Amino acid sequence: MQGTSPASARRFAPLLFFTAVACVTTWPLVTGLSIYLGATSGPGDPYLNLWILGWDLETISVHPGWLLTGRIFDANIFFPGTGTLAYSDHQLIQALAVWPLYAATRNPTLCYNVVLLLSLIGSAWAMFAFTRSMTGSDPTAYCAGLVWGFCPYHFSHLIHIQLQSLYWMPLTFWLLHRLVAGRRTREAVWLGVVVALQAVTSVYYGMIGAVGLVVAAAVIVGRSGRCPPRLIGRFALAAVVAIVVAAPGLWPYWRVQQREGFGRTLFEAEHHSADLSSYLHAPATNLIYGRNGWIHSILNDSGTMKPDAPELELFPGFVVLALAAVGLLAARKLRMDLLAVSMGAIGATGLLLSFGPLGIRRLYALLYDSVFGFQVIRAPARFSVLVFFALAVLAGIGLEAIVRRTSRIVTSGIVGPSLSSGVTRATAWPAVLALFLIAAEFSNGAIAFAPAPALSTEVGRWLRDAPEPGPVLYLPIGIDLDDSSAMVVSLEHRRPILNGHSGQRPNLYLTIVDQMATFPDAIALLTLRELGVRFVVARDRIASPASPSPLVERAALREGVIYELRWTPEINAAFDAAENDASVVPLPPGPLPFQESETSRYRVRWVGGPMTLPAAEAVISAERDAEGGLRIDVRARTAGWVRSFFEADDQLTTETDGQLLPRIYRESLNEGRRRVRRTVAFDPGGKRVTVTNGDAAAVTLPLRQSARDPLSALFYVRTLPLADGFRAPVLVNDAGRNTTMDVRVAGSEVITIDGRPHDTWKLEPSLVARIAWREPPRATVWVSRDSRKVPLLIRVSAGFGTVDVELVDYESR
Repeated sequence: MQGTSPASARRFAPLLFFTAVACVTTWPLVTGLSIYLGATSGPGDPYLNLWILGWDLETISVHPGWLLTGRIFDANIFFPGTGTLAYSDHQLIQALAVWPLYAATRNPTLCYNVVLLLSLIGSAWAMFAFTRSMTGSDPTAYCAGLVWGFCPYHFSHLIHIQLQSLYWMPLTFWLLHRLVAGRRTREAVWLGVVVALQAVTSVYYGMIGAVGLVVAAAVIVGRSGRCPPRLIGRFALAAVVAIVVAAPGLWPYWRVQQREGFGRTLFEAEHHSADLSSYLHAPATNLIYGRNGWIHSILNDSGTMKPDAPELELFPGFVVLALAAVGLLAARKLRMDLLAVSMGAIGATGLLLSFGPLGIRRLYALLYDSVFGFQVIRAPARFSVLVFFALAVLAGIGLEAIVRRTSRIVTSGIVGPSLSSGVTRATAWPAVLALFLIAAEFSNGAIAFAPAPALSTEVGRWLRDAPEPGPVLYLPIGIDLDDSSAMVVSLEHRRPILNGHSGQRPNLYLTIVDQMATFPDAIALLTLRELGVRFVVARDRIASPASPSPLVERAALREGVIYELRWTPEINAAFDAAENDASVVPLPPGPLPFQESETSRYRVRWVGGPMTLPAAEAVISAERDAEGGLRIDVRARTAGWVRSFFEADDQLTTETDGQLLPRIYRESLNEGRRRVRRTVAFDPGGKRVTVTNGDAAAVTLPLRQSARDPLSALFYVRTLPLADGFRAPVLVNDAGRNTTMDVRVAGSEVITIDGRPHDTWKLEPSLVARIAWREPPRATVWVSRDSRKVPLLIRVSAGFGTVDVELVDYESR
């Protein structure tokens, strides 16, 4: 048998080395690829990513044409939403890579774990190839590949398999250098293709990698002192190719963003930003630092892991830092100064941007406003990958400097046979020692991986085989861990489900969750009827609802009880005739506090910081129509200084009948890059409300008798006979979500605004939601103690601080 040549051995040696490192750093995953799930927890984000990959793989197998038509994005969660695969990274590239394995095994858990291992190996190998081509040095390439492929960042994000896809980034920088060196059209085309693949594989890394490329290109061109027009043309060609290739994979994201108003505000980005201390936090899996507590993980006061801990565990390793420092100092002597300078610029950019708005706020806000894609970044801390990229290359340069220094010290009589790139057996020990120390710092020992979920269940099989079509509700809904578990079960039957857990949620989701909080009351059942839901899966038997009921028990299984909703004409008639909620009977409205129209102007002041500052201005106007109803308009816009971290220009409109019951309510929210266009049509007679978000299909939900939208509710309260001790319930329907506002007059009080005293009623409204997602804001309203009952001061306290809304001008006629 013919032996393997030394050249072939060197070619495959990196892949074998990085494969071995991947198996060791993820031990014992390789021993149970179908037993474990390659994550440190199960329900939540890991189950979400398992569902995404499973949905992709099965859809490619059964409906491959959906890849071309885009129907693959209409996944089965968040019914009746569409395009729901685009609520997180779609993982289509990863699915295509492992589809042959899935076709042979039909095991998405196995494919998930293989994707994890291939991502680590591919990232390391891509960095090896990049640095080897740039430096011609094997030690440099091995060191850089080890750091990039297996730095602790990977293991901080074991629950985010999409963030393991760092294999495209080194290839983009390799192609950038080739393009600048040769300025050939071929390199420009390939650069555009790989940049597009990076963006399609991970939206985050598409944005972050593009920033790194721009910085590197600027440094390389700047150091050369000239930028030929032909090179500019090649850059433009690469950008065009990237846009064209990435467009099919990114178009669904743009559509759902426009429809649902998805986007992150600077305020949200601030809460997931790193600081310098984040780079001294090791993940809990790290054997030397994390488990021993030498470099503590991010913990709550109670000692439990913070939810955002993975974003803030950015420790790169002391050996890597030391080698990178050596690389920076020695780069000029090694004639690698251009590479080192570009890496230094990339690392500095990544470090600064990882601080998000907490760093240079004006710079981050400028990028947020002007650079497409910045608005989707929830966690600026992920810009740290540019820091790790720079450290990987610089550490490799540093190791090369040490190897060469050792080679000069070793006498010619001791030098043994050459290995590669000028490295000898006698001088190889610094490289081996450095790689060993890096690997030791990165070591995780045995990771406590989550057990793989059952891919076939009694509930899943029953729903798969049931002949009746229709969506499914899993109870409880709205709890991420339970919802993600239901998503995994749905891979077996692939029916639409109301449940969902993802990076984003549709606007209607909280409304549906709220309606289901008191299942099986009339509101919940009518909501399911309007949505066309066929089956309900509950953990235990549901207490017998009032007769008649559409719930029919179909199966009692180990994982739960399955009910079918059967709406007969008799049951429909009974539910339509009954009140949706007769437990709350609001008072009839009194006379309006003005004759024809009124306009109130307010200033909004933030008093939650070290000083009181104007935050926004708002105008509320109301005018009677010819039929005795009202048209109410609200316009609010943030002040200039506030717009540096939260920009809003919102307009709300409602039209009511003579009883102040709304006919139609419209929202136009413009908050940073977030745009929401919502219309809510009320049908009090039919006890229905129809909600339309953007260009999405309208959704009809049940409406409680005498329910009002938030604007008409405010004016309705002003018509009530306020007095000391007065108390009244107000039914509110906020874009389909039913809540009750309990309004109580706490007494009379004299307040001062702009030095003028005002005699007021002090109102203390409180929302009684059917389910509380977070601590509700606390509000107090002072209205004039006269027939007009004009809101003079509204004070709202929440997690962001306290906001005062003060009247500055009032006109009526």
